[in-house]
Amino acid sequence: MTTVLRSLCPAVCCIFIVNPLHSQASGEPRQTPEAVKPLLDEQGDALPDGAIRRLGSTRYRFGGNVTTAALSPDGKTLAIGTGMDFVVLADAASGRETGKIRIPGGFGIQNVVFSPDGKALAILGYGPGIRLVEVPSGKQIAQVQPQNQQNMRAAWLVFAGDGKTVSGSIENFNQNKFSVHVWEAASGKETAKVEVVQNNQIKSALSHDGALLATWGYYNPRPNELMNANGNTPEHGRTIQIWQVKDAKEIHKIKLDRQNISHVAFAPDSKTFAVASGVASFHIIETASGKELRKFAGRRGQVSHLAYTNDGKTLVAGGMDGTVQSWEAKTGKRLSLSEGAPWIRLFSLALPKTGEILALTSQGQALELREAVAGKSLAPMLGHHYWVRSLAFAADGKTLVSAGADGKICWWDVATGKETRTLAVRDDGYSPYGGYTSGYTPYSGHNGFPGRIGMSAISGNGRFLATGNEYGMNSVRMWDLTTGKAMCDFDAVRNNGPSSFAFSPDGSRLAALGNNGVLLWDVTSGEELPTLPFKRDPKMNNNMGGSNGGSLAFSLNGKRLAAAHNYYERNTGQQYSEVYLWQVEGAKEVRKIDKAFYNMGSLAFSPDGETLAIPMQDRTVLLVKGSTGKEAGRLDAGNNNFFQTLVFSPDGRTLAAGLNNTISYPAGSMQPNQKVRVAIWEIASSQIRREFTGHQNTIGALAFSPDGKTLASGSFDTTILLWDLTGAASDKLSSMGAEDLERIWADLSQKDAKTPYEGLVRMLAHAEPTLDFLRKNLTPAKASEVSVQEVDKLVGDLDAEKFLVRAKATKTLEHLGPVAAEALKNVLKGQPNLEQQRRIELLLEKLERAVLTSDELRAVRAVEALEKIGTQPARELLQTLSTGAAHAKLTQEAKTALDRLAH
Repeated sequence: MTTVLRSLCPAVCCIFIVNPLHSQASGEPRQTPEAVKPLLDEQGDALPDGAIRRLGSTRYRFGGNVTTAALSPDGKTLAIGTGMDFVVLADAASGRETGKIRIPGGFGIQNVVFSPDGKALAILGYGPGIRLVEVPSGKQIAQVQPQNQQNMRAAWLVFAGDGKTVSGSIENFNQNKFSVHVWEAASGKETAKVEVVQNNQIKSALSHDGALLATWGYYNPRPNELMNANGNTPEHGRTIQIWQVKDAKEIHKIKLDRQNISHVAFAPDSKTFAVASGVASFHIIETASGKELRKFAGRRGQVSHLAYTNDGKTLVAGGMDGTVQSWEAKTGKRLSLSEGAPWIRLFSLALPKTGEILALTSQGQALELREAVAGKSLAPMLGHHYWVRSLAFAADGKTLVSAGADGKICWWDVATGKETRTLAVRDDGYSPYGGYTSGYTPYSGHNGFPGRIGMSAISGNGRFLATGNEYGMNSVRMWDLTTGKAMCDFDAVRNNGPSSFAFSPDGSRLAALGNNGVLLWDVTSGEELPTLPFKRDPKMNNNMGGSNGGSLAFSLNGKRLAAAHNYYERNTGQQYSEVYLWQVEGAKEVRKIDKAFYNMGSLAFSPDGETLAIPMQDRTVLLVKGSTGKEAGRLDAGNNNFFQTLVFSPDGRTLAAGLNNTISYPAGSMQPNQKVRVAIWEIASSQIRREFTGHQNTIGALAFSPDGKTLASGSFDTTILLWDLTGAASDKLSSMGAEDLERIWADLSQKDAKTPYEGLVRMLAHAEPTLDFLRKNLTPAKASEVSVQEVDKLVGDLDAEKFLVRAKATKTLEHLGPVAAEALKNVLKGQPNLEQQRRIELLLEKLERAVLTSDELRAVRAVEALEKIGTQPARELLQTLSTGAAHAKLTQEAKTALDRLAH
């Protein structure tokens, strides 16, 4: 997954959302629980709890990659497979889900086909073979499962026109035998089996009454067999076999003068059948004689669907690129042509008796229903059609920018949730198989997106966009967002292509993660700067960078750069990432951290650059000091969670992460029972304070608003959700009296973060009584009663000869905390002996990782409340608190809060 898109203002930043629920004025009345109504998105669909906006749409999108989809014959119902253990049913007119048909023991749905009357559905999956079920109940009618399933699988489904029989191809890889079967739809009983001459991608068609069967496919030559330039034998590659079903007897073996037969369809009266072959040819063949009656031209592009209208007068063809054509069947006269596009995939055609030609296509994960003759889209294609990879808020606080794997850049008005501008950036000119191509690359595994962008980043000034091809092409393309045009390509050939990009906050440099190091360029001149190299360990195989994943992050001031690079251990094969931390100036390596989480979603620097968050293999987030790389803490999400992306809040108090309890392979697909959520850690307590659920797939991008009141999450489900972090949209806010404040004050000292956060939300909702209460209960921290001389003596005892003296001094200094830390740092400046230096550094490291006391936790949370209230009285109280003892946590927090409010 790519690095989170750099904000239009430097680092991860954000926006103030114009929403009446977010008013924070002191003493302003809040909505009561009775006044709060369920929030809806722009299309009237309910928002998940805690969300205040949905950017994009859930309509015609069903959570993951669409592996297969079908349109009912009347054009009213959709059936969709997304790689999980069920088929989604949806209303074609609205794109809303209406139900699910679960397939016990099944997964990876490959094909769904409606019966001609639309009352039944044939479902093909890896686990259960073929299931015939009723629609919409899902009640099983019959099950067809190949014997010795370990070596055999079904690969094709088609109904006869009368709906009484079903045909499917079976592939036996061990024996290299390939057969086509016919079953009764009502019982699943096999009525015919034929062995075909092809051995790859076998397909079939049944006549209307199920009496005739046509088979065709491809052939991969065995050793020593004659093959042509395309890798197929001329004989089998262009052969259609026609069979009599009742006795499985072959009656015709028809060899055309074109290879690559795409589709065959019988006319309703079975007297003729149509064939799409070669690149663009269509043939009409007489069934009785096998003679070709006519041949006419179509459009270039492989035909995936071929069908006659019910009256047999019109022949309709659909190309894999979404182009739909129709002809007068008797004469071959062209009747209509509806253009597709290189990134559209056609799934299904429906020919209702009303005369329309309905085409069900997809752009990535978004389905589109189109009336082909009129060329009219019946489904609104809002927002992204594929994974949301990157998010950034504009510096003016009014716009959110998103980049998707569909090559689409969207500018959103966050106050309304509407798109204000879109830009398509695509790299269709390069085939993932090598060489350039101007046409469509039919690669269903990537869902018809040969040119989709695999990673992206936006410069801090908002002018430039850097993109990489999904297939790991060895270059980085620079776009000018003001014109939407490609400017140049940076050469990034390092065994594999770059897998992550990051602009420096000022936009002057671009970093790309390559196989051997981090590549750097000067954005203005295009000059390549010295590479920051990875150090190779002979025990590791480092040849797993590039397109195999990784992450990059600049600190806000641009002085530090972190990179995660994938590798695996030669002896064990275990996959990890190693994280390099550099000072950019002088390319000085600060530290290398081993065994981070393999293929991590992102690294994240705190706003001050002093903390770097790293997802680790043990399912924790490691916090390290940005200046030294030494451990500063750990955040635990549980053993069953995987981190997809990380981002710090603008005040550095919290860290947000996209979590799910399974890894999705391929990326973008969903696994059964996968749980996706946004978790927000409180850094002070190392505990999760809030979780949000509502996305239907992996969360690939996160960004906070500048005031920290809103979090945006972008998902592989194509949508973006804006989450309320103030609790203003909650229906749990209520009036607050003195007893409530006393209880909240006690709760603020808890180690757990969720209850204190709930109290904090209520305090923000009632600013005036909260301020009055905090004035009475917060006073400037007093100086330590321990004298400077006593501290100096304890520091000196660290070098005592007796162990007990050293141990007692260490324990006492640990207890003193910040007071001792300052004295210890002063001793280090005086160049102590090596043994004393070692002990001091260990003690300082322990002090930096020390868990806050209950009083310190309460102080941190109280100051957070004051900063978020942000009124003049709140600032005055912060100013008073900042005058306390210099080393006290309360004093430090108050000073930092005032600095942020001043900017």
